Amino acid sequence: MPIWNLDGQLNVRHDSRGAQVRTYTFHTYPWVPMPSRDRSLANSFFLRLPGSRTLVTLLADKWTIPIVHVLARGAQRPGELRRELTGVSQKMLTQTLRSLERAGIVERSVRPVVPPHVDYSLTKLGRSLHAPVAALCKWSKRHAAELDRGKGQKLDG
Repeated sequence: MPIWNLDGQLNVRHDSRGAQVRTYTFHTYPWVPMPSRDRSLANSFFLRLPGSRTLVTLLADKWTIPIVHVLARGAQRPGELRRELTGVSQKMLTQTLRSLERAGIVERSVRPVVPPHVDYSLTKLGRSLHAPVAALCKWSKRHAAELDRGKGQKLDG
């Protein structure tokens, strides 16, 4: 049975009997079994839509949603963001902010003072992302007990 991850990269290897084994690798997610009747993740309708791979990759990152949520309240300096996001390392914060900036979700502005004063804020695109992300957060709060009951169960039925 194939195994898949969100970035849709196909890996093909052969097992000890010489049978072909196909796997997909996720960026940050554990391996999740996928029913064999499904076509490859690369052929799924959603992932063929423009921008969908970028969106899935961004939302799969642990810190994207919290950063978007915090920046929805206004521009923040990196130190302020780090204090608000308990548990994020400086490295992860920097990596996530850079990827959000590349995707056009976050804007980085530098004031020409010594030392440089850097602020991060949501772009128009980032502000438009906040509403569906906030709705998803409300949904997960409303269904937390049901989601917790399902922990540890197989995802492929």
